[in-house]
Parts: sequence; C-alpha cells; structure tokens
Amino acid sequence: MMKARFEEIRVQGLNEKYDSILGLSGGIDSAVVARRAIEHGLRPLAVHVDGGWNTRESILNVHSLVRELGLDLRTIVIDWDEMRRLQLAFLRSGELNQDIPQDHAFFVSLYRTAMSEKITTILSGVNFATESVEPASWGRGYLDGDFIKSIMKNFDGGEFSKYPLMSQREFKTLSRQRKFKIFEPLNLGHYNPDQELDGLISKFSWAVYEQKHGESVFTNWFQSSYLPRRYGIDKRRAHLSSKILAGLESRDEALVLVSEPLPSPVQLDRLVVQRLQMENDELSTLIEGPHPSHIDATRP
Repeated sequence: MMKARFEEIRVQGLNEKYDSILGLSGGIDSAVVARRAIEHGLRPLAVHVDGGWNTRESILNVHSLVRELGLDLRTIVIDWDEMRRLQLAFLRSGELNQDIPQDHAFFVSLYRTAMSEKITTILSGVNFATESVEPASWGRGYLDGDFIKSIMKNFDGGEFSKYPLMSQREFKTLSRQRKFKIFEPLNLGHYNPDQELDGLISKFSWAVYEQKHGESVFTNWFQSSYLPRRYGIDKRRAHLSSKILAGLESRDEALVLVSEPLPSPVQLDRLVVQRLQMENDELSTLIEGPHPSHIDATRP
C-alpha cells in the first residue's frame, strides 16, 4: 500500500519541479518520511519552519539530512517578536497546550507554501505507533486560529500582522477543495522509531535527543517541566502507551521507563524566562496559578 501510494504521487508529479512537500523539524518521524520518499523516487520540497526554539542538534540534523538526500530546503522564519508575545499570552491564559503557537505556525506555513508552489501532496510524519494515545482533556488541537486570536486579544492586546493564522473553517475548505492532501506513510506498514534511529545515526550522523520532540527547546520544557508541575501530566505515559498498543514496548518495560525522573527544570526554566523576556518570578507564579478550563483560557 505504501509503495503504491508513493508511486502514484511520483507519477502525478512527473511534469512538476516537486511532486510533494514535507516539513523537516529535525525529529525522527519527519526524517524517516524524507528518507522513504527519496527511496521511492519522489522529489519533495523540504520546508523547515524556525519558530525561535531550535536546538543546535536539530539544526545539524536538518542540514545533514538535506545534504545527504539531495533535498531542496526552504526555511521559513517566524517573526520572533510576535511568537514571543503570543507564547507569553498563552502562558498567562493558563491554556494547557502551550505548544499551540509553535504547532500552528509550523503547519500553516507548510500548507501555505504547498499552495503557493501548487504542490498538492503533503508528506506527514504523524503516526499511530507513537502518537495514538492522548486523553482529550490534555489540551485542544493546534488548528483553531480563532482560538489563537482570542488569546492574542485578551492576553496581549497588541497588533499581530506577521504570525501565520488559519481558521479551522479555512483549513476544512481548502482540504475539501483539494488544494492539498496529506499522506501519512508511517501509518502504512511497520514503523519502529527505535530501529530507524540506528540507520539515521550511521548514515546522517544523527544527533540523538533525550526526549521525544526534543528538537525544540520550548517543547522539551513544556513536556518535562510545565505539564508535570502545573497539571501533573507526564507526556511519557501517552507516548509509551502508544508504543505498547503498537507492539513496540511491553507494559513492564514502559513502567520502568516512566518511573525514571524527568530532567531538572531549573536550566530549562531559565532559558524560557530569558527568551520570553519574563520577570524572574513570573514563570513560577504562572505555573502555580489556578487551572482554567479551555473555555476560561480565552478570557483574561
């Protein structure tokens, strides 16, 4: 099925400069998609969205992958002042999913690049093997641009003109009009990121992260510091539960892994405070504050 779908994309794009587009974050999932696409004869345009939180390792991984696979790379840099203000607004709102500003910017930038280049196939690293389990109470999705605007209005109040926004209605309309379609090759056939890692290390000198999605300083902080301390949520439980259901981890093995202590929050807290230009005690005050519902998070 995966091979046939790749071949269909290749044939459909024979007369185009690129037959597909993919986002490269520096993480394992998108790297494996890129590698498989090239192995099946595709000519994807690689897009990296810089939201201001790249680790040194993620930058090295992206450029090594692009160089070795012969990919064309387009880097989109999100305006840092607006990203910083939006992330501060989200922190002050108390919204559980603090990764929304990054995720929304990443995917909207990718969708709009696909449309501007008239590329109709987006290759995605989304996969059930590691991301199938997450309670709905752990936060809303990232595609609701109207929700983001309400956070901007109520917890910043200034003007935003450069941050990429897309409403859910616009996304659904574009999808219905087939302006782009999303293909998730990792959900076809077997996918084990731990096995793929050895190949990435040997062929691309891949830099390994301590945490899933460790390519982003902010996501690392959000998962290992903010969520456990503010909401008592350990994202490792969701990731490991997904791997158990996929047959990639036993329950006993997962229990051992989840019992290991999370990284100390001190250094990551310091980086977040510095990058977001916060007062020294503001972050602690926000983390220890009341827990609003998703509805309450839109109101000051």
